[in-house]
Amino acid sequence: MIIIGYAASMLNVIFEGMGASIGNLIAENNKKHSLDVFWELFTSRMWIAAIVSFSVYVCVTPFVKIWLGEQYQLSAITVLLMVIGMFIRITRSVIDSFKNAFQLFGDVWAPIAEASLNLGGSVLLGYFWGLNGILIGSNLSLVIIVLLWKPYYVFKNGFRESSAKYFIQYVLHLAIIIGCALLTLVLFDVSDSFNSHIWSFVFVIAIYAVSLYVFLLVFTGGMKRFTKRVFRLICKDR
Repeated sequence: MIIIGYAASMLNVIFEGMGASIGNLIAENNKKHSLDVFWELFTSRMWIAAIVSFSVYVCVTPFVKIWLGEQYQLSAITVLLMVIGMFIRITRSVIDSFKNAFQLFGDVWAPIAEASLNLGGSVLLGYFWGLNGILIGSNLSLVIIVLLWKPYYVFKNGFRESSAKYFIQYVLHLAIIIGCALLTLVLFDVSDSFNSHIWSFVFVIAIYAVSLYVFLLVFTGGMKRFTKRVFRLICKDR
């Protein structure tokens, strides 16, 4: 939890620095440009969050084995549930930033509902399934409020667009992320010996990052715009 918490916090601090620029973007009152930037940020952050989540998933168990010993290793399901929660917390920053930029503060009940669902779900499911139940309850609150309610609220009252577009894109991105992860793990065997085979982990993570980038570039407009922006910045510096 310490490792996962620091990874999520580091990325969120970096992403939150863009809040002021998003506010200026919304102030321009150019709906098409705002949506283009939204999808660019959405895809690029999904890509970064997926790389970090994949890295944590494949590295944290063998790392803990070396650091603390085999008795502190958790099951693959438990680690996966932790990583899912981290992924949602990292990617939520895009919706939160645009929600604040649009000054949509009418859902004051949402943080209370999220905390209540988190606590209630964790206690109830934890009673039946232990640690995994607690993690499922925590993730359930994130899914209901962060993945379902907030995008609906922002698209309806901010962009004045159907939220169905967002959910379709989210499912598409998620399918690509999971598909690339499964393909990478099937094709490349990652040894449990993190200490003696660290470069095998680096290689597998690099393969995943590149393959995920290529698939997102082919199937999403957000990655195309993000790539063009990066190239423009590189050419401008030169």
